[in-house]
Amino acid sequence: MAKKPRTPDPPRKVQAPKARHKHGGSDGGGLSMPGTNSLIGVGLIVIAGLLVGWFLVLSPRGSRADVTAADVRKVESAMAAAGCTFAARSGAASQNHMSSADQRVVYATFPAASGVHNPQPAAWGNYRLPADPRQVVHNLEHGGIAVWYGPRITTADRGRLDAFYDDDPNGVLVTPLKDPYPNVVYPKHERLGSKIALSVWTTNSKTGKGTTYVAICPSYDEKAFTAFRDAFRGKGPERYPVSEMRPGT
Repeated sequence: MAKKPRTPDPPRKVQAPKARHKHGGSDGGGLSMPGTNSLIGVGLIVIAGLLVGWFLVLSPRGSRADVTAADVRKVESAMAAAGCTFAARSGAASQNHMSSADQRVVYATFPAASGVHNPQPAAWGNYRLPADPRQVVHNLEHGGIAVWYGPRITTADRGRLDAFYDDDPNGVLVTPLKDPYPNVVYPKHERLGSKIALSVWTTNSKTGKGTTYVAICPSYDEKAFTAFRDAFRGKGPERYPVSEMRPGT
C-alpha cells in the first residue's frame, strides 16, 4: 500500500518516576558511592524505561490485535441473519490527502471505505446533516467505523441508531448519506433509500495489507451492528486508540 506522509501522533504524556536520593557525605566532604540497593533500584528503573519505550515504538497505536478469519466469519454470520449484504475487498492503494477542497475523488466501494481523503477528518459524532464522505474516509483511516443511512430511514430505525451510538460512541460516526455528493464518484450502485450501511478500513499490522468491509442492511439490527463495530473498530491504517476517538474530536 502506498504511504502518504504520516499524520503526526497526538502528543503523549510520558511520566517517568522521579526520586531524589540524599547520600551522606564523607568526612572529607566528597560524595559517597551509592549503596548496592540504590544501584539495583536505578538499574531496574532504566530497564523498565527501555521496555516501555520499545513497547510504544513497536506496538500499533490502537488495538494490537489484527482482524482474524474468525472475526470476519462472526460478522458475516450476523449480517446474513439480519438480511444484510457483506463484502470485503482490498483497501485502496492510496492513503493520500486531497490536494484541494474541491478535488474529484473516485471510490472503489459504496459507501466509501478507503482511498484519497480530505486532510481534515470529520468530528466524531451522530449527524443529522450529511458529513462529507471525503472527510469520513479520513476517520476510517484512523480506525473508526462509519454508519451511513438513507433519506427514507424509518423513525424507529433512526432512534435505534441513536441508542447504538450512545451505547459506545468512541470511534463511531453516524451520518445520513447524500447521494450523489459533489465531486464524489462511487461504482454503480442502488441508492440507500431506507437502508443503512456500514463501512470500515482495516490493515494488518504485520503485512501492511489493507482490507475494507462494507455491509448494507434493510434495517437496524443490534447483533449485526455490534459485531461489526467490535470486530473492526480500532484496526485502521493509522491506529488511533479507540479512547482517543471521542465525540466532538
